[in-house]
Order: sequence, then C-alpha cells, then structure tokens
Amino acid sequence: MKTETLTKLEELYLVPENCKRLQVPKVNKEIWRGFKSKRQRDPDLALQNVQKCMTTTLLMVVKSLNVMKSGGDMNEVKNTTKDMFKMLTHGIYTSNRKRKQLITPGVPLKYRRVTDVDTPVTEYLFGDNLDTKLEDLEKEDRRINKLSFNDSFLEGRRVEKRPGPPWQKPPPYFQPKLMQKLLDKYMYRRATRTRR
Repeated sequence: MKTETLTKLEELYLVPENCKRLQVPKVNKEIWRGFKSKRQRDPDLALQNVQKCMTTTLLMVVKSLNVMKSGGDMNEVKNTTKDMFKMLTHGIYTSNRKRKQLITPGVPLKYRRVTDVDTPVTEYLFGDNLDTKLEDLEKEDRRINKLSFNDSFLEGRRVEKRPGPPWQKPPPYFQPKLMQKLLDKYMYRRATRTRR
C-alpha cells in the first residue's frame, strides 16, 4: 500500500478520548537513545508499523460497532470494512517482509538469492518450489566453478622478477593468490546480483 493511502486511512480513524491505549506505545527516550545504529532500531520500527496497522484496524472495528449500535448508515460500515481489509493486508505484507529480513542472515551465503524480500509469498514464506530454485543455484555454481581459475592452474609457473624499487610489489597477475581472491570476489558479486 502506498504511504499516502496509509496516511489517509490513519487520519480517518483517530484514537477516541476513551480509547487512549489503542495506539502504538513509543519506546522510552532513554532506551531509544541507547540504540546507536539503524540495525538496532529497525526491528522495533518494523514491529511498530505492524502494530500501527493492527491498532488502526481496531479503531475501524470500534467505529463500525458504534454505527451498528446507534442504528446508523450501513454504507458507512461497508466502507469501514473495506478499509479494515486494506489495513490488515498491509499489516500481513509488512510482517512477512520483516520475517524474511530476519531469517535471511541465518541462511548460508550461497543460498541467499532465494530469500529475497520481494519473493511472492504463497503457502510458504519464500514461495513454492524452493527445492527447484536451490537446484538451479547449485547448477549455476557448478558452471561458475568450472570456468573459474584456481591455484593449480598457476602452480609450477615461474614468476619473473621485474626490476624496480624494493618497495614495489609485482603486478597482480604475478600473484596467484591475489588473482584467485579477485576472481572469487567477482564471481560472488555476479552470483549474488539480483536478476531482473
């Protein structure tokens, strides 16, 4: 849901005077200031967003109940119910994205491409056919490994020493380990690049 739409919905359903606890509680300033990095604040902010969806939905329920109790316009209840549906689906969407973000660091690096937060949720958080996606990743990794250089390729080759100042290192193409490191870094970036 777009931010503007969400803001409009939240403005339509303000917290009544007798329901002050139906709002997202803020973290105490002393504790919030103790969070030094964005990484520490992000999980709480995500949960605040989900709580905001839940509390706004509860306010919609309260409004609908008041309309029904007073025998008011049932069209207003229909519109409120549509808004409830929008808020609940947004809350579910937000919580699914956060769950994916929290799970991803625990997944081995070579499989993180299948834990993308934009993967559509089905019955499973990371979509259907995860086993075939993993097999495809394995096949791609094997193809990449066949094409990559390793130290055995350069073993036994004589490295020429070029004249120059003693502090100057030989160029990288004379250093097999550095060459392998650069190649591994390139292949990793290529493998983890998001496909469009």
